[in-house]
Amino acid sequence: MSVVGQFGWVTRRSIVGSLRRPEAIAPSFVFPLVLLAVTAAGMRRFAEAPGFPADSYLDFALGGAVVQAAVVGSINGGARLAGDVESGVLSRMALTPASRLVVLAGHLAGSMAIAAVTGAAYLAVGVAAGVEVHAGAGGALAVVGLGALVALAFGAVCAALALLTGSSEALQGMFPLFFTLLSLSTFFAPRALIEDGWFRSLATNNPVSNLVDGVRGLVITGWDGSEVTRAVVTGLAIAAVGLGLAVVALRQRLEVRA
Repeated sequence: MSVVGQFGWVTRRSIVGSLRRPEAIAPSFVFPLVLLAVTAAGMRRFAEAPGFPADSYLDFALGGAVVQAAVVGSINGGARLAGDVESGVLSRMALTPASRLVVLAGHLAGSMAIAAVTGAAYLAVGVAAGVEVHAGAGGALAVVGLGALVALAFGAVCAALALLTGSSEALQGMFPLFFTLLSLSTFFAPRALIEDGWFRSLATNNPVSNLVDGVRGLVITGWDGSEVTRAVVTGLAIAAVGLGLAVVALRQRLEVRA
């Protein structure tokens, strides 16, 4: 089988494996959607504050929900990879002609595909609820693409953690840490309205803010090259670090098993 064929097989396996376990994939769709509904209802008066950048809090929160869904999906993807380590599937795959890097790339591609579908579904829900994507149809596609990039970035980090720990429970336990990273960003409030102090400093320097602002800006503002560029560069940087760690961890994992 060619490298392309191997990649396609691993990607399909990743996607089908998720679809066969709706109890695992549902949280990545349902939880962010529920949080979006709750925050949009509970903080709608916040949108009346002077300087608030969106017409409604739902408009403001939609971009963050797309990022959150991609992060939660990445954690679930990492847990599936850790499950392959626990069950010995990864070791058996290493005995086949499939490239080790293709196995990792196919796993990440599956997570990206799920994130893209989830992002498109969130946009559809938002538009149905009255959200206007100011960047137009092209911006909507860019939102989906950035959601997939977030899945690549955090999926690579979660893959490294899965290969290092070999424990699906350990990956599921990472959710509070990742949610804290989201909470300490511009996820709930725009940077300009965060009071001076430690929280504003954390939100400003938190790379997750760049991802959230990049997706959000396409919805509430339109095309802003600087925001989108920062989001892409941040996502690629996180992905590069995560992939480097994952490749090293995969090599060590298979050498131990050999």
